[in-house]
Amino acid sequence: MNPFPTKKSISNEGHFMRLGVKARWTDADQMAMLGTDLMEVFIHEKDLFQHKKEMVKTFSRISEEYNIELVVHNQEYFIDGENYHLVDLASQDDRLRQKAIKIVKKTLELANELDASYVIVHPGGIAPTKIENKQLLSTLIKSLKEIKDDKLIIENMPWFYLMHNGEVWRSNICIYAEDFFNFSDLVEGVTLDICHAYLSTDTGNQEHVINLKKSLNGLIRHVHASDAKPPYHEGIQIGEGFIDFNILKDFDVGIIPEIIDGHLNGGEGFRIAIERLRSYE
Repeated sequence: MNPFPTKKSISNEGHFMRLGVKARWTDADQMAMLGTDLMEVFIHEKDLFQHKKEMVKTFSRISEEYNIELVVHNQEYFIDGENYHLVDLASQDDRLRQKAIKIVKKTLELANELDASYVIVHPGGIAPTKIENKQLLSTLIKSLKEIKDDKLIIENMPWFYLMHNGEVWRSNICIYAEDFFNFSDLVEGVTLDICHAYLSTDTGNQEHVINLKKSLNGLIRHVHASDAKPPYHEGIQIGEGFIDFNILKDFDVGIIPEIIDGHLNGGEGFRIAIERLRSYE
């Protein structure tokens, strides 16, 4: 007996919330069996330059076979020699900034081949300590002007940023709504990450989630949902942290659960998240 639901059992048909699932090309077929009609493409550090053909073939087939809308998430890191670097469009090191632009442009090429709706990009500006953000915003705007694409939707950031090696860094831009208004004419809109919004302070802040939703209302094109525990624990299963997900009730955009290891066991963590989020409809 299959322990996971069929396409029919958790379809978005008849539901108010339009929920989807994250997938890498290596597990996309399994994730498609969860039955949602929205899929967010996860890109590993080596995928764009080593597995692009496989990605296009796999996601194009799945999109057509299951009638799934695709959204692409730009990769978080790139590897330079033995070093990991964030894909940072606001980097003050122009070599790293140009590398980030190249990666985003290549991601946009992939998105066009897949006929994906959007490309989600982190704004950058992550550093070991808090720094002044005006120059970072100026550099981000410069990068967006160089990229010039209307598929981009920029994601809001948390107060603390947990790096791949376990270090805790600081976000310096795009925590608050006013930063987004500086470049709203250069992008299609915003990805509102509910977990990041809650973690806008070191103690957590549900009121900030509400205010960010209200302030960015006309710009929100996509939503990430996972639970959280201050000061920086994100990607927690729905209902196992401190976030009130009633805030999702009137969203009419796609919502993707971002659960740590949610893809394991055939996407069990994603399935549980979808079922729990349905209770807020």
